[in-house]
Amino acid sequence: GIARNQSGQPVNGARITLWGTGVEASANAAGQYQFANLPEGTYTVEARAVGFQPHRAPADLQATREAVVDLTLSALVTNIDTLRVRANRAVPLDEFERRRKLGFGHFLTEEEIRKKGPTYMGDIFRGLPGVVTMPGQFGRDRVLVRGTGMTGDCAPAIFLNGLYVNIEDGDLDNIINPKDVRAIELYARTASIPLQFQTRNGCGSAVIWTGARMDDPPVKK
Repeated sequence: GIARNQSGQPVNGARITLWGTGVEASANAAGQYQFANLPEGTYTVEARAVGFQPHRAPADLQATREAVVDLTLSALVTNIDTLRVRANRAVPLDEFERRRKLGFGHFLTEEEIRKKGPTYMGDIFRGLPGVVTMPGQFGRDRVLVRGTGMTGDCAPAIFLNGLYVNIEDGDLDNIINPKDVRAIELYARTASIPLQFQTRNGCGSAVIWTGARMDDPPVKK
């Protein structure tokens, strides 16, 4: 047979073995290999070469004719572990603390969030005044604000690190990892929303701050 790469080029020097027999050969410059004087039977042919993934193929050998087994080797793909890049940046809490002292809205500090041990974003918001969590996809809860009068429950406007993000269905887990949340500001009543977090959705606002924990070790350079 012939050992080739995926482009059809011969793989010179590929090592060809017959499993369980100890018989081995090397492919020549044309990728050709050959075994002679083998007994009849079914064999497993394996090709190996530097930079390629091992390839195996069956071969049925009969006394009346030769068996031809061509082998196509795929390039070896190297996989590395997922890398997580994170800046050593604490949440800017000065404005957060200033608004918290004013007494409008509801606030969760980093320590309060940590005690909740959240798996999903709904775990953080559950139990806050004016908040309703409704079943969503994949076991996650949607975060909604309780409606008043004729208004039904609806999704609040979301501000991530001070910037508005469009999340209309209340499924916060699509863009936010609860493990990264460091502080929460919730304004369930539209009259209490600070000017910079006001929108026309009529459903309140939630301000979510993310970043490195205060006690996270510094990133090594």
